[in-house]
This record gives sequence, C-alpha cells and structure tokens, in this order.
Amino acid sequence: MFVIFLFDAINSCRWQAVWLASCYRAAARLAGNGNSNYGSTDLRMKSIPNVSISFQVHTDRNVADAVVKQSVVEVPVPTADEMPPGQVLIAISHSSINYKDALAAVAHPGVARKLPLVPGIDAAGVVVESKSAAWPEGAHVMISQEAFGTTYDGGWRQLAWVPADWLLPLPNGVSPAQACGLGTAGITAAWAIQALIDHQCFDREYPLLVTGASGGVGSFTIDILAALGQRVTAVTSKIEQQSRLLNLGASNVLLRSDFEDTTTRSLLSTRWAGGVDTVGSIGLNTLIRSTADGGCVAACGMASGTDLILSVYPFILRGVILYGIDCTRYSQPEKTVMWERLTSQWLPQRALAEIEVIGLDDVPDRVFSLIENRHSGRCVVELPALNY
Repeated sequence: MFVIFLFDAINSCRWQAVWLASCYRAAARLAGNGNSNYGSTDLRMKSIPNVSISFQVHTDRNVADAVVKQSVVEVPVPTADEMPPGQVLIAISHSSINYKDALAAVAHPGVARKLPLVPGIDAAGVVVESKSAAWPEGAHVMISQEAFGTTYDGGWRQLAWVPADWLLPLPNGVSPAQACGLGTAGITAAWAIQALIDHQCFDREYPLLVTGASGGVGSFTIDILAALGQRVTAVTSKIEQQSRLLNLGASNVLLRSDFEDTTTRSLLSTRWAGGVDTVGSIGLNTLIRSTADGGCVAACGMASGTDLILSVYPFILRGVILYGIDCTRYSQPEKTVMWERLTSQWLPQRALAEIEVIGLDDVPDRVFSLIENRHSGRCVVELPALNY
C-alpha cells in the first residue's frame, strides 16, 4: 500500500495520512502477492526491477519544528554497471523495528544522519546480483553494519546494494523472518549474556536482573538465561506483562516503580549477581548500586534516558563491572560465531514464537508504540515480494 504519513512533532505526535490510489496500483504491480522465496531452488531474478518500494523519512532540519514526512515510495535502483567492484545487490524479504529504527523514523538527528533516509538496521534476503566473488547469486544473507539504516539507507526497502563486507551468512536452519525477528535485539542479548558468563555471574547466591524486560532485548535475555538454568528477575513498567515474562522464564517480576531507587545513597543492599540493563538512567543506576561483589552489569539501552549519576563506590568497594554492549564493534567473523551460537544452543524459542509480522503500511503505528513505550516483544517487517 502506498501511503504518505505526516508526523507533526509539535502537536502531540499526531498523524495525518494521504492515500494515493494511483500510486498503489503501480506499487502492486511491482510487489506481486507472493511470500518470500526463502528455500526455493532457484533464487535468481528473471529481471531485476529498476525501482524499489521503500519506506522513506524526510524533513527540513533548517526549519524549526518542521513536519517529518514518512512515505512509501519507489526509489530508483542503480544497475550493476553503475556500482563499483565489491558491491552486492540484495533482494530484502524481511527487516524489523528496533528502538533505534523508531528514532530514525521520526528523523532523530542522533540516529538519522542523512535525509532522506530509509530506516531499518536489520535486513535479510538473497543475493540477486554480485560484484564480489565472496557472495554468489542465490546466497542467503543478513546485512550487519553500523551505518546501515543510519548514515546509509537501511532495510525497509525491497532492493539494496551494499558492500560485500557488510554481509553475514544466514545461519543454518533459520529463515529470514526469524533472523530479523532476532536481529539487533537478539544479538545484543547474546553479547550481554556472554559478558555475564565471562565475568562469572552465573550460578551465584543472588539472581540476575533484566530491566526493560518486556522489550526485545529484555525478552530474549530472559528466555536464554532461563534456558541456561539461571534465576532471573524481570523489571517492567507494564503490569499486564507479568504473566508473559513468567512464561518466558523469569522467576520473579518487579514493577519498575517498585525497583527503582531515587535516593542519593551511594550503595544499596546487595540483591543481584549481575544483570542486563536496557533502559539507562535510574534503572541502570539502581542496578549498579545493588549488584553484589564482583558482579557485572551489561548496559545496552537508553529508553529511559542517557543520564547516569553515580559515586565510584560500587566500583571501588564492590568491584562491580559496568560493561557496555555495542554489537556493531565486533568483526564479521566474531559476529558470525555469535550468530551461530544464538541460533543453535541459545535459540530463544519462546520469545521467537511471539514475533509479530507486519507490512510497510503498519510501520508508523509500531514506531510510535515503541517511542511511547506501548509495544512489547519484537516486530518483523515483511517487504512486498518481488517477482523472481
């Protein structure tokens, strides 16, 4: 469906939608009605389209309080002759919506570093044309690179030329939809759990804690930790999520209001062997101050804020380790190894079963659900299928 969404940053995030029927007919002809061709024997396209249906974000940053325009448009696709050596053309079947994507979708200047921009930091699909010996046509791949979806157009589009060294092989036994369902959230959870293992936080006197537990990273973390035999306490601001979190494997659920400590005490009573924080600010502060001697806190989010006001006491009196998770800093071989682990012995099956699959026209609603903290779990974006 071809739609232009207008986001008014001043008037309480109100949406206006303009439906363009004639453009929809053109989009429908290009998209077709089939599903992803994952698993077929011949994945080479009979003819590569010269345009790609894309979800594009644009605004004028030179104008105060300018409207942010979101539109599903046809974007020209360069031919192979126009691309330098080492580039690979991917027919993207699936992407996903992360909190970072939601910020990009409203043109947040710290995330959307170019405009217009196609968001989507996760993407999976198949190679349909290649100028790199490393990736033949028909190879199933994921795109993994920090610039993708921020300074370079991302995965909310059907076709994307990307450098060969941005690609990872799709893990065995995992579909493109599952790969994007895991996506940045899943691999972030995996690196955070590895940090807890490396710092010997497993099987200790105290349980582990996960903040922002109802989100993608939190849900995957709880599922994996519980499957690894660890006691996990989940923290959430959503009381209606308690049953879901217990079903994912949490042994206990705390409401955020009951967990967070807003006092200025340098240390709190010891409660946790370590934990994974996805929210930042007071939640991270409270976790650090209440972590046991030698415990590790893996920090990977800022949904509640970027501030962190602490004394040095948790670090010099308890030896607490604050370990930052940035899943983009690892090499492609390291990423491949962790992806294989995540999709085999660490596969979070309960959380994966909850994944919601939507189309491009549903993206704006999910974007604001994330920004306004109304969404739980993971959301996969299925791109309109191309005719192979």
